[in-house]
Amino acid sequence: MRASKDKNKKNFVTNRSLIDTFNNALSGILNAVRSERNMKIHLVMSILVILSTLFLDFSKMELAILSIVIVLVFITEFINTAIEEVVDLLTKGRYSKVAKRVKDISAGAVFLAAISSLLIAYLIMYDKVKKLLLGGDLSISRVLQKPEHMTFLAVSLVLISVILIKGIFYKRKTTHFQGGTVSGHSALAFTLATIAAILAKNFEVSLITFIIAGLVAEARVEAKIHTIREVILGAILGIAVSLLLFQGYY
Repeated sequence: MRASKDKNKKNFVTNRSLIDTFNNALSGILNAVRSERNMKIHLVMSILVILSTLFLDFSKMELAILSIVIVLVFITEFINTAIEEVVDLLTKGRYSKVAKRVKDISAGAVFLAAISSLLIAYLIMYDKVKKLLLGGDLSISRVLQKPEHMTFLAVSLVLISVILIKGIFYKRKTTHFQGGTVSGHSALAFTLATIAAILAKNFEVSLITFIIAGLVAEARVEAKIHTIREVILGAILGIAVSLLLFQGYY
């Protein structure tokens, strides 16, 4: 009996470090996005809402409410997916009225969260969209005058792109934070360097920021975490996204 318990313990892999914890959590998110159609729909809707901030004049409170609602829908969908996996594991594919009831209840929670998010989005966005359709001025010009907003969007877009690229073009013996098809550290470093250079409009400042970004990329290669090709791809990604979003500044 004792040997059996020890054997069962070996089947569970504990997180050895904080990086392992982040990697496992991120793997769970990517697995849920890959396997669940509704998760993809939620993701697309979230991207559309985020992009709408470029055109609609949201207050900080409205953005906070929308962010909480988006996260709430994802959390309920993750919980629903986990419950379904556990139920399938316990029933081993056999039909069960109890299992069906459990799945229906968890799916109902996701449905209520999705309906609530649509209602809140309608209440917040209706007047703004109506004004826009009736010939109101796009607030994108006001957004472009807020470099902190554009910086946040650029960093978020780069990080999401890196995660998606690593997920799609998965490489063995790598994790989402160490290794992979593209260097996230390099992408983020060159994103910030490009933004700093655009906003500063100063050659010396631009040179310094790109030297620092280059040192970050060189460190990833020296540590044998990424290849030169992966670092260059990260740099291209960071620079391209930054230039695209900040094109009105140069």
